[in-house]
Amino acid sequence: MPSAPGTESPDGWPPVRPATLGDRFLARLADGILYLGLFIVVVVISSLAGALGLSPGLILLLDVVLYTAATAAIWTYEILGVGRAGQTVGRMILGVKVVDNITNTPVGPSRAFVRALVFVAMGIPCYLGYISFFLDSTGQFRAWHDKAAGDRVVRVPRRGMSEAVAEYRAAVLR
Repeated sequence: MPSAPGTESPDGWPPVRPATLGDRFLARLADGILYLGLFIVVVVISSLAGALGLSPGLILLLDVVLYTAATAAIWTYEILGVGRAGQTVGRMILGVKVVDNITNTPVGPSRAFVRALVFVAMGIPCYLGYISFFLDSTGQFRAWHDKAAGDRVVRVPRRGMSEAVAEYRAAVLR
């Protein structure tokens, strides 16, 4: 019996089910909450620096360093998680995984970087690039960043928060 459309896999791989656009959005939102927490810490530190009476120039320098470090941490989190495990903590909790379009394995950090870069670029012209999710004729909601990295997003079993954090750490620290 043939597989349902969009679930075909290479020989030896079990059929996979594409993630819905809602699944993908919620996973991105879950990671966004983690990012927000990081930036709240940055704002609190910056506010404390102001309350301590540091000069405006020093506060500006501190802000530049902190925001640069936070942005680098987010990119590292995304690229290593998607590249090595196919998932970030948010994706693990929501049961969403990024896999190679042919082998169903994680795409590796270099392709995860391309994917992240194209995802950011999709938002530059008034977020118009995000329309590409709806232009995919396969029913898998593969947007430009998925196609650029040669990946697709599939459903996998969900993980609890502690299990997701442990699995993420194991994947990126190997």
